[in-house]
Order: sequence, then structure tokens, then C-alpha cells
Amino acid sequence: MPDRPETPGTSGLPDPWRVAAALVAAPSLEAQLTLLLKEAPRVGGADSATVYLLEEPEDRDAGLRVAAAFGETAVRATLPRPGGLTRHVLDTGQLLVIPDTTADPRVNPVVIEAGIRSLVVLPLVARRPAPPAADPDGESAETRTLGAVYINASRPHAFTPAAVVALEGLAALATVALENTLLLEAQRASARRLEEALQLREQFVSIASHELKGPLTPLKGYMQALTRRIDRAAARGEAVDEAWLRRALSVMVGQIDRLDRLVTDLLDVSRVRTGSFSLALVPTDLVALARETFERFRDSLAVGAVGTTTATAEPGDTRHTFAWHAGAESLPGVWDASRLDQVITNLLGNAVKYSPHGGTIELRVEPVVEAPPDGAPQSGDASHAQAPRETPDRTDLTATPASELRRHAPDAGPGWVHLSVRDEGLGLTPEEQRGAIFQAFARGESASGAAGFGLGLFICAEVVHRHGGAIWAESPGPGQGSTFHVLLPPSPPD
Repeated sequence: MPDRPETPGTSGLPDPWRVAAALVAAPSLEAQLTLLLKEAPRVGGADSATVYLLEEPEDRDAGLRVAAAFGETAVRATLPRPGGLTRHVLDTGQLLVIPDTTADPRVNPVVIEAGIRSLVVLPLVARRPAPPAADPDGESAETRTLGAVYINASRPHAFTPAAVVALEGLAALATVALENTLLLEAQRASARRLEEALQLREQFVSIASHELKGPLTPLKGYMQALTRRIDRAAARGEAVDEAWLRRALSVMVGQIDRLDRLVTDLLDVSRVRTGSFSLALVPTDLVALARETFERFRDSLAVGAVGTTTATAEPGDTRHTFAWHAGAESLPGVWDASRLDQVITNLLGNAVKYSPHGGTIELRVEPVVEAPPDGAPQSGDASHAQAPRETPDRTDLTATPASELRRHAPDAGPGWVHLSVRDEGLGLTPEEQRGAIFQAFARGESASGAAGFGLGLFICAEVVHRHGGAIWAESPGPGQGSTFHVLLPPSPPD
């Protein structure tokens, strides 16, 4: 006879109690499931077992974690919401005995094809006394449904009344052990989340202190210099150098704008977390909006030559070329113009920030069509992959086929619009392209020295998703540039 699980002090206990003691001593949920799958069939004189645990206890519409064993083969899987016999047992909380699966129409034919001729389904329901305030007499109990366990036999009428009673007792004892482990796992997960939240708070305080102080240093410096120059000019009876004064005021305004953007980002994240983030929808022409935002952004930087600009607000040696492309004269829709302006500005700002060696930054806005117009190049064709540097602003008849976009937005079709910002900068890792950079306070692996809270893309994603659209990033790899895509329906869903 195969060895039974042994726990010190349990040698004289009946089988269900011995198995239950071993379950309590098991070090993890996986070890408990393995033990239960092995021992439950022995207790009931059966051949195999399957355990279904609700992903969220008490939520009978939640998914299921499945653990099964067939001989030496262990199976672990996840399934959608329960149905059939499992749903019946979870809903009623009562065990179910099926003496002959071939004679019961409720049995899934797959069970019969697997050679199972009789089975017992036992609910895993934890019961504990109700709180004294809810039950002063202590006569009622609270229940918590964890799942169900199937005990399967390859012969009909395999389960005697005594075997069913033993299995019912084992299920009750196993439920206690499993619930304790699940509660412990939940407690550990909560502790991990709390630790991560504390670390995130410390990280945020550090970043916020640095970022909010950053604009204040040049602002204070120029104000002190301005005071000294005014005092010196007054003492000499001279005028302050107007060119220097304009430059100082320009830098000061730029730093105030930077502070304003940082505070706005923080407020937006707070609104998202508290559920007060909303859209002000108005009829909008995305081509006109994107062009205005593009030109304002380009002109706000220090211009070094026609079509080129420095990467920061301070004059420098790193030059960027800006290119604009519209695939239509106008693209009307119902959107929040201010929020889309914010999205485009953030994407352009990131393109500059993460292109420290310069290069072309291109903004494209195109309609989405089922098929491009005859003779019109598609977005991404070689002839339109990059707007020529000598003519950076273009309006050509181009469009993005819906088939290329439906993996990001299944409903994408005519009337939708596709906006993208391409740079030739630091690029992205595969993990970042899968969406990690759209999380709050996330920063690219190459962004250790970049300014900002790491909130811009998170806010962009929130704005786009609230419009019913999609946002994603693509890159050939680190050091090879990136393209950020935004896909919007003509109006947000109801």
C-alpha cells in the first residue's frame, strides 16, 4: 500500500484527520493542493481528483484556479467563470454524488470521454461564528465559499455511504487548511503592496523635492541677478541692458511654466485616483488642434536655425528637426481639445527629452480607413516614413488601414483618427513597449537623468482611454528611436 502522509502525533488518527493534519503542516498552497489531489481519492476509494478554487472567494462569477492530477501527471490551469456541476455545487453549498455519469444528463460528455464513471463533488465552504454584534446568541455562522473538489472513479457506483461521509469530513477539514493558507497569502500580498506603496511614497517625495526645486534655482538666480543689475543701473544712472533683461525674463517665464506643468501633472494624477478626472467634450478639428500644438511647442523652444531647435529651453548644441504631416485637411470629431493638446505636448516633450543627440521628431495625424485611397501611400510607406527636412510641414492624402490597428482597438474603423510622434532617440525595451512606461511614476530604463515625475505618459493614457481610444509605443530597440501611437474614435463611447 502506498505510504500515507505522516505528521508527528497523527499515527492513530483516521485517514481524513491524518490528511487534514498533513495539509495544515504543508508549507504552501501548492503543497496543499498536491497533497489533497493525492490523498482525497485514497480516502474515497477513487482514482483521481480535481480542485477548483475561486480566484476571488465568494465571487461565483470570478475565474477558477484548477489543480488536477491524473496518475503522475499534475495539471494547473485557469478557467473563466464556473458553470455546470461546479456552479451548482457552489450555488447550493451541498455535495453532489453522481453514481453513474453515463446516466446523468447534467454531466459534461468530456467527463465521460475521460473515463470517469462516477464522481462526488464537494463544496469547499469555510464556516466561522458570526461577530457577536451580528449574532449575540452565537447561533449563526458566516460562510465563505472557496471552491469545489471533484473525486473521480473509473467505475460506476464506486462511492459507498461511508466513503462519502469520509470525503465530506475531509473536505471540511481541508477547507480550514486551505482558507488559512489563502488568508496568509492575502496578508502577505497586502504587506508587499504596503511596502511597495511606502517605497513609492519615498521615491515620490525624493523626486518631487528634486523636480520642484529644479525650476526654483534658475528662477531665484535670475531674480537676484536682476535685482543687482537694477540697483547697479540706478546707481550709475543707466538703463538695464534690454537684451539681457528680455533673456532673463524669458528664462524665468520658462521655469514658471515648468513648475506649472509639474503641479498640473500632480493634480491630474490626484483627480484620476479620486475619480474626479473628467473630459470637456466639444466639436474639434484634430488637424487644426495638432498643428497649433505642434507649432506652439516648436516655437517655444530656443530656435537655432530654420526647422531646427535645441533640445531644452536653454540654447545649446543639440539640434532637433521638427516635421509635421497631416493626412487630411481636417479630421472632425468630438473630443476634449485641452486634454488632447496636453497629450500631444507630452508626447512631443518626451521625444525631445529622450533624443539627447538630436534627430528628427515627426508628428503625424491621419484618418483611419478600411483601405487607403487608390494611389495614396499608406502610413509607414517608405515614401512617407520621414518628411524631408527641407519641407518639414506637409499635408498629403494618406491614411492608416484599420486592419493594422485593430489589435490595439478592435472597433477601429472609418471615422477614427491615428496620431503618432516619432523620434530618433534612446528607444525602448520590449517590456517598456508592452505598457510599463504608461504606469504612474514609471520612467524608461534610459531615463535616469531625465527631468520629470514620470507621470506624463500615465496621464496621456488616461486621457486617451477616457476618449475610448488606445495608446501604445513601438521601437526597434534601445538606441533606435521610438514611435508613440494614439488612436481615437470620432467621439467617446457613452
